[in-house]
Amino acid sequence: MPKLTKRCTKCKQVKSISEFHKRTSAKDGLCPGCKSCGKEQCRGYLLKNRIKLNKQQNARYHKRYQSDAEYRKARRLRGRASRFGMSVDDYVEMYDSLIKKQNGCCAICGRHQAGLGKAFDVDHCHKTMKIRGLLCNACNTALGSMGDEPVRLRRAADYIEEF
Repeated sequence: MPKLTKRCTKCKQVKSISEFHKRTSAKDGLCPGCKSCGKEQCRGYLLKNRIKLNKQQNARYHKRYQSDAEYRKARRLRGRASRFGMSVDDYVEMYDSLIKKQNGCCAICGRHQAGLGKAFDVDHCHKTMKIRGLLCNACNTALGSMGDEPVRLRRAADYIEEF
């Protein structure tokens, strides 16, 4: 009949075998220390070596980011989706529907996306985060420089039309 308890080598308490992680290389198939002692030990190591571990993780991230184009694309997409509080699937669906609605063209200047060589920017109200449409980078930058203020934009248009 198998034992249902085991003594932890760290805290010396007798505990149920469910309190120990499995280890196939051990005689009894269980780790010598209980889960809670292992957790404490791990936490201590993480706190003691935080700077070293952060540098290692940062290096792994940058190496992968530099070498893996699909990873970069996925990270960029997740970032854009989260900025608008959407899942990646919802963001892609929204972007595709706007492309169809705008016939693949910038909502302001009408230039086609194929001629730009890159994706459109998602234009949104900075106060409400409501998505307005897709713009080329030049139109989005101009709109942002004017602070999304219709009066300023009209004055700028009037000024240009004078000359």
